[in-house]
Amino acid sequence: MPNSKSRHAFIVEDDAHSLYILGNLLNQLGIQFRRNTAGKDVIAQLKRSDPLPDFILMTLNLPDDGAFSICKRIRQDPELRELVIIGLANTLDDDLKTKTRKHDFTAMAIKPLSLKLLPELLDAIDRGTLTFESLLKS
Repeated sequence: MPNSKSRHAFIVEDDAHSLYILGNLLNQLGIQFRRNTAGKDVIAQLKRSDPLPDFILMTLNLPDDGAFSICKRIRQDPELRELVIIGLANTLDDDLKTKTRKHDFTAMAIKPLSLKLLPELLDAIDRGTLTFESLLKS
């Protein structure tokens, strides 16, 4: 089921099981990806990426509010600020949704992602219709 357009993703995930699942899903869709398993040096790793990723999948469960500070630094960087950043949560609650939206994540999704959700994500990115809650409705 590979997509005809060459796609690139960037995963920030510190849980080996979640990383394995995400990697398999992306591979099934023919999406190339890079990963960061600790949340360290994400900005430098992104700046070295050629091409930049079409989207970032980032766990919200990084230690010390890491995901939120990483997102803030991405949004402050002129070269990276327009990247699509999807916050991945284990559970959904209003406080986490509010915090994720406040920190300027593009959208939010609940783990584990399904094979059905990723093509919807790509389609919404291509059409420019991705909203914060788009992936929570699927």
